[in-house]
Amino acid sequence: FFHRADEQLVRVEVHERRTAVLRERLAEAGLAERLVDLPPGSKVDGVVVANEVLDALPVHRVRQRGTLRELAVQVGTDGRLTEIEIDPTTPALAARLSDEGIELADGQTAEIALGLDTWIGDVAAALGRGLLILIDYGAQAAELYDPIRRRDGTLQAYVRHTISDDSYRFVGRQDLTAHVDVTAVQRAAEIAGLTTLVVTTQAEALMALGVEDRLREIQ
Repeated sequence: FFHRADEQLVRVEVHERRTAVLRERLAEAGLAERLVDLPPGSKVDGVVVANEVLDALPVHRVRQRGTLRELAVQVGTDGRLTEIEIDPTTPALAARLSDEGIELADGQTAEIALGLDTWIGDVAAALGRGLLILIDYGAQAAELYDPIRRRDGTLQAYVRHTISDDSYRFVGRQDLTAHVDVTAVQRAAEIAGLTTLVVTTQAEALMALGVEDRLREIQ
């Protein structure tokens, strides 16, 4: 939600249950008329902050075997989920790597998030004037797909604050994440009409914001 100068709250939340709770609380306070929906096709002026959103988008897992293969899942004879290699389900996977000048080493596994293009396009389309700030785990394509450091990809599972490499062990009960392709993000943003102002690390950003001075004050 965001607040307008006319004292109204404009809904941008897509989760209906959360919206219902807010409507109920506003009604209890006699402020039900304050909440309005954003008209279709409207643009907003402001700042969109997405903290660790892109690394949670679905990914295609691929593996180089002379040619590019995609990893799919099947139920094994023991009833457990197992991976199998199949022909790529879309030519967009090979196209993404080719556009970025990436050649995977034989046997190398990687993740490709094709959905980030649509996500960034939708966000950009809703912005009239403003900024899109993305905070996430990721790297430029050359580093992300490094055949030595990233030979097995970056997909990880988190369950009960524990990291696991088994993404099929607690299906539906663990978070799955893969590092973000910053090169692909920049390309998608520029296609959507955005301009990249800066790509930086958390350490560099904190230094620029004066974290050293703040630490000295605390000491």
